[in-house]
Amino acid sequence: MKYCVDKPYPKPRVLGKNEHYADILSAAYAGKISEQTAIHQYLYQNLSQNLEEYREPLEKIAIVEMHHFDLLGRTIFLLGKDPIYAATGTDLEPIFWTATYVPYTTDLEELLELDIESEREAIRDYRIIIREIKDPYIIELIERIIEDEELHLKIFHELLDQYNQSNKKSDA
Repeated sequence: MKYCVDKPYPKPRVLGKNEHYADILSAAYAGKISEQTAIHQYLYQNLSQNLEEYREPLEKIAIVEMHHFDLLGRTIFLLGKDPIYAATGTDLEPIFWTATYVPYTTDLEELLELDIESEREAIRDYRIIIREIKDPYIIELIERIIEDEELHLKIFHELLDQYNQSNKKSDA
């Protein structure tokens, strides 16, 4: 199974320094709904599950999210800001990433439903970023990341369907 779209990622680059754009990207980088949260969410779930058919996809998707995290961090740096683990705003103090953003459930059905919702929210937030940022290099990168997030959404739906089918068989 593939966990990222079979298409290269654009190299991080920007038209020029723009701290406002860096602030916008920081939420996707290390905010509550972010690559940072997704990495830890899926790794925790991978460690908390004993069912191999769910562990591998969780680990592999976390690795893809790590790559997104790296690309966003490099882009934030190019925009002129330090890619700290926080969502930043122009007039506000940074809101540092915290492990309390990770949902710590071990119920397989619930965690898959949370993963589906997390991917939906990430896609929605990335689409908002595309509307707010006018740098074509950043837009190209975000569009490519969205493609992976849409694939992850599909995978989590398939895993949830698989889980529900196995539960129906065991109930019969």
